[in-house]
Amino acid sequence: MSIISREELEKNTGGEGKSAFVAVNGDVYDLSASPAWEDGEHMGEHYAGCDLTEALERAPHGIEMLERYQKVGEFKEEVAPENKSSIPWWASIIISMRAHPMSVHFPQALFVLAPIFLTLFFFVKVVPNDFERTAFYMMVTGFLTAIPATVSGFVHWRYKFMGNSRLVFKIKIILSLLLIMLAAVTVGVHIGKGRIPQDELSMGVLILYWVHLFIVVALGKAGGNIVFGRRK
Repeated sequence: MSIISREELEKNTGGEGKSAFVAVNGDVYDLSASPAWEDGEHMGEHYAGCDLTEALERAPHGIEMLERYQKVGEFKEEVAPENKSSIPWWASIIISMRAHPMSVHFPQALFVLAPIFLTLFFFVKVVPNDFERTAFYMMVTGFLTAIPATVSGFVHWRYKFMGNSRLVFKIKIILSLLLIMLAAVTVGVHIGKGRIPQDELSMGVLILYWVHLFIVVALGKAGGNIVFGRRK
């Protein structure tokens, strides 16, 4: 049986017509024919071209699922053990606590509700009407909670997904940073205006609030593609 190096393994990622190779316990399997490995990815979390020995230990199935497919060679690790990257203890804690998927829901909900309450403030005439303050406090809280959510997301990307360079990860990182900066600007603008009178429609502030909702939707779609995989 042929020896497959890390370099050769990493070339077979399953995309663009390439074979989908994965290494487990020193053996390399070709999963190109598996419907669960379409485009070289499995459940949006595991990717072809990698050594998945440790990942299989946490999987709900064993090696028998891979043995259904062709074994194409033996994996020979050419990198010295001392040069292997390891996950820092603090990153392991963050990942094991599922910090990102847990924390991301708070800013998501707040950035969705904030523009709705501000819109209600301008167009629903009720007395008393505290929707403007409610929207403002939601925006402030959304901004504050978006920071740890983004930081934990970066940790997950860097250490759980090993800094994967797929476009969906790049989009998620850019949108997350954009969301934080936009929230900071929006909070600053709203503070500068103070309490907004209900009879004076502040279209600029309202637009700033609504942009957050669309960014959150785009982030949610990107996150869904990472977790569940892209569906054609």
